[in-house]
Amino acid sequence: MTKGGRPRASSWLIGSLLLSLLGLAVILVHDDLSVARLLLRPADHQQIFPGFTIENAPPPATGLIITSLQSNCEASRQGARVGDLLIAIDGRPIADLRQATGLIEQDRGPRVSLRLLHAGHARTINIPRTGRGYGNGA
Repeated sequence: MTKGGRPRASSWLIGSLLLSLLGLAVILVHDDLSVARLLLRPADHQQIFPGFTIENAPPPATGLIITSLQSNCEASRQGARVGDLLIAIDGRPIADLRQATGLIEQDRGPRVSLRLLHAGHARTINIPRTGRGYGNGA
C-alpha cells in the first residue's frame, strides 16, 4: 500500500497475473477435453480401401465421397473417379464413415462390392479387401 491507501502497482500486477493464470488453466483443461473428443471421433478423411481416400458427403447427401485416387489402383481401373459418391458396401447402404468402417470390420472376405454414383449414374465395382486396417499390412 502507498501512503494514500491505494494499492501499489506491483500488487495489482501480481493479482492480475494470478487471475490470468487461473483463466489459462481453465482454458487448457477445456482444450485438452476438446482434443480428446477430436481424437475419439473418426477422421474426416480416411483410407479404408486400398488406393483411395473417402470422406463424409456434405449434407443433405449421405454416403462417402472419393477424395483421392491412385491411378493404378483396382478401383481406378474399374472406373471409380474422384468425386464419386459411395452409397453402399456389399449391398448395404451407408450414411457416413463410422458406418462404413463398421461394415468393413464385420466382414473380412477377400473382396468388397462398392456401389458408386457418378453424374447420376450408379455402378458397382468389386475390389480386393486389402490394405490398411485389414490385418494383412498390404
